[in-house]
Amino acid sequence: MKIELLKNAKRKCNILLIDDLFSTGATLNECAKALKTDELVDNIYVLALTKTRD
Repeated sequence: MKIELLKNAKRKCNILLIDDLFSTGATLNECAKALKTDELVDNIYVLALTKTRD
């Protein structure tokens, strides 16, 4: 899987990635790798929410 950055930030910023499922982390790792190529991206935070059945 390859995720690429389509636009660069216009000012210094922090990014919050929201995902509905975190298992291997492959998608979030690829997103973070692409975002880190932008020198204006300061910090990258991740929120993953999953509801499981009992």
